[in-house]
Amino acid sequence: MSEPMEHLKNKLGGILEIIPPESDVVFLDYPFYFNFGDFLIMLGTERFFKDNKMNVVGRYCIYEYPLNLEISSDTIFVFQGGGNFGDLYPWHQRMREYFVKKYSQNRIVFLPQTVYFQDEANLSRTSKIFGKHPDLYIFVRDLSSRNLALTFNFTEKENIRIMPDMAHYLWPIKSGISRGINEEDFNFNFNNGTKNVLFLLRNDIESRYEKLIGVDRVRAKNGNVTVVDWKDMVGFPHEISMLFVKKMYSINKRLNDNPLKLGKLPARSFWYFMCNHMVRKSIKMFSGFSYVVSSRLHGHILSCLIGIPNTLIDNSYGKNSGYFNLWTSSVPFASFKELSEEEDETDSENDVSVKTESRDQEVMFSGDA
Repeated sequence: MSEPMEHLKNKLGGILEIIPPESDVVFLDYPFYFNFGDFLIMLGTERFFKDNKMNVVGRYCIYEYPLNLEISSDTIFVFQGGGNFGDLYPWHQRMREYFVKKYSQNRIVFLPQTVYFQDEANLSRTSKIFGKHPDLYIFVRDLSSRNLALTFNFTEKENIRIMPDMAHYLWPIKSGISRGINEEDFNFNFNNGTKNVLFLLRNDIESRYEKLIGVDRVRAKNGNVTVVDWKDMVGFPHEISMLFVKKMYSINKRLNDNPLKLGKLPARSFWYFMCNHMVRKSIKMFSGFSYVVSSRLHGHILSCLIGIPNTLIDNSYGKNSGYFNLWTSSVPFASFKELSEEEDETDSENDVSVKTESRDQEVMFSGDA
């Protein structure tokens, strides 16, 4: 059962053709917001750097990146992978475009992304900016993202490469629980219910809403069902800690005359500690359930990393189905659920718009995974 997951981890070794072992790299846009899936991507990326003896000369999130870096032309800028490439999360996209325009002498690499634009004008702007860079590579997680990225004005198609998500580099995750998976565990019955099920469902601009997969019907037939989103796993102490770290970032930015050196306050170290803690918390939580149903891509990936039978459902624009069909459909204890016409009608009748009230709120709970 482990062969498909081992294959996905080994597949990531292809990135070394573009970022050779022992390279000097700057790691950009690591997640400074509460999204456990993006934490998994970050930790997988950091382990990839460590295993391949890469020298990370700088790490910057959206709140702390410097406008000017004095850096050698041999240093490679490496952007965190994920699903916020495009115009759904404009703050992150503006950061990418700034570095692409500013550092034309450096290789820039985007680790496995899902690419999505709602507005053709935004896509056209990004295409022009990226197409001018002489040494830029984008790894994408699915075929639709590849097709979009190929519209960028690159001279070579080899600049766009398909690769699985960086979280797969964490395989295997030991949950501390002995998990025997039986054949009858592989398929979840949405209508009849299954005991001890975790539903991890988006509640943001990519959501499809609970009624689409019959959560109400399942809960009515079986009370032992838990429905959460990533942000429900974030407590008030986490939010206060994040504001404290944000303040430390701000102070470091004012006091530090060399952005390649760590600031006087341990902001990044404290945040990485929090990320590790929250990932361990999610692993412990998932391990307490016999089955997971997720509209979060990394709810599905984490289940596969731990070895929990799971079903993935789609997000609002097909990211999850594209990923499952390309990478995880061969995992024997994972499945994908297509929405029925009846459920699609329910979606349109119960459509709810989700608005971001402020940049702080967007950044605190942004991300895709």
